[in-house]
Amino acid sequence: MGLSAEPVNPFAARYNRKVRWAGIAIVYAGLLAGGCGGPANTPEAVRRAILDHLASRPDLDLKGIQVDVATVSFREEQADALVSFRPRSGEGEPFQMRYTLERKGGRWVVKSKAQAGGMPHGAAGALPPGHPDVGGSAAETATPKGQK
Repeated sequence: MGLSAEPVNPFAARYNRKVRWAGIAIVYAGLLAGGCGGPANTPEAVRRAILDHLASRPDLDLKGIQVDVATVSFREEQADALVSFRPRSGEGEPFQMRYTLERKGGRWVVKSKAQAGGMPHGAAGALPPGHPDVGGSAAETATPKGQK
């Protein structure tokens, strides 16, 4: 009547070990698949993509600008965001831009933008320090600093 360290049924022990490893493999595969589903549909992921886009502009100094995603809506492979810009110094008027983003290579990338408001047309309001002109096509063709 002594207790034995050997399993009563060796087939049951082998079966249990296989089931345990199969369960671990399924959980691991699920975690991997969940991480490869593309960019997260979160305002923070959209904000990061917009900041990356803005950082690629040599004529823009982001140190003096606070960037906030006011609203974002997701549709399959695209997202629309309303982004608020304001000077960190607190001086000057905030303004908003609309951005359309798309999924590319597992991340969000800015596809297009348009002014959303904050400064009416023809207003003489000042942009945050370091921000290029946003009016009409001049914003898209602005000459980077140091170039003529």
